[in-house]
Amino acid sequence: MVGLSVLVACNDRLPTLSGEGPFPVGSIATTIELLLTPDEFLDSAHAYGGATGVAEFQSLLAAERYGGELTAHILAKLGTFPDTIDVEGERDGDFIYLNSEVVATVPDTLRAFPATVTLELWTVTQEWDPATATWENAENDSEGVVPWTEPGGTRGELISVATWSRAAAGASGDSLSWAIPSTVVTQLAEEELPGLMVRLAGDDSRIRISPLSLRARIQPSAADTVIERTIQAGEHTFVFTPTPPQPENLLRVGGITSDRTVLRLRLPEELPACPPPQACGMLPADEVSLNRVEVLLDPLPVTAGFDPESTLLLTVRRVLEPDLGERAPLGTPISQDTVSASRFRPGPNQPVRLILTGGVLDALRNDETELAIAIVEEPEAFSFGYAWFDRDPRLRILYTLPDVPQLP
Repeated sequence: MVGLSVLVACNDRLPTLSGEGPFPVGSIATTIELLLTPDEFLDSAHAYGGATGVAEFQSLLAAERYGGELTAHILAKLGTFPDTIDVEGERDGDFIYLNSEVVATVPDTLRAFPATVTLELWTVTQEWDPATATWENAENDSEGVVPWTEPGGTRGELISVATWSRAAAGASGDSLSWAIPSTVVTQLAEEELPGLMVRLAGDDSRIRISPLSLRARIQPSAADTVIERTIQAGEHTFVFTPTPPQPENLLRVGGITSDRTVLRLRLPEELPACPPPQACGMLPADEVSLNRVEVLLDPLPVTAGFDPESTLLLTVRRVLEPDLGERAPLGTPISQDTVSASRFRPGPNQPVRLILTGGVLDALRNDETELAIAIVEEPEAFSFGYAWFDRDPRLRILYTLPDVPQLP
């Protein structure tokens, strides 16, 4: 049995219980709020790293000393270039490339910082492996590790600069475009360049963009016309530094690694039968009406530039076999809620409240004395940044019990 000591507030009548309800006609419904400290309900709290990474991320990330530390470069190869083109029904293999345009989009403008961002397009002069490239290494496969000559990707020529502004209106407001000279297009088509890089100019900046494609302008050998062909995106990735911080003295959720926090809660078998300051006995928990149960988590500032880019969707799921630790499977959702990214930056803050009512009711109906929950962000790897919480959550229980029926 859990010692329940913290009674915070009560109301004599609960408006939602007027008319038909769980108590006899003529009774007065008393609502009690109980706030439990970790010692009174928490068996354990763990943060586990997830299994996702750059390959599962929804888009490409560029950053330049965001938060004073995070820097990320986008590396891209283009798809297949044509060997011949069709000109009035004839195949032409002697065409040439003209000055063209590399394009991309900003899929979620709210995830960009600041409101105006300058993006540089560079050539990459060292071969790299999209599946294994990191900030330090261009390749890391069965044949060994090949470090970058220049960490973050070995750059060659600065090709072009594009500026994006959140204030831009119209269809072009979310578009990016870099002019690219014919010589570079030809080198890419002939596989003489290992790829392209996008990096940001200006500190404390971060943005997501889509994969790069090429709007190629082509001059046929025997026709006075210009043909435009789109070369679709090829293999791509992004590399970043530093690695995501994983402090052990706090709880973590989400991020590019899809971390999860698992809490094992002891459920109260009895609850106080009257509001404070009265002294009274206890009632079995299944004899009161549980109106709301929620866990209160104190958000903490996320460091090193890994704070969330935008609103997080946090999901609470039941953990089916908690003894398996980080390998424990998760059950159906108990609740979901959105949390603003601003909650994980410095400044005054309020607790994040996640509802557990349905999960607690199900556990009590099954005579269970423990509830293990996982707090995750869904879908996985949707946000590059993390939610961090203090390791001392509280449990708030709002329940209703009847007074002695009043006689006329």
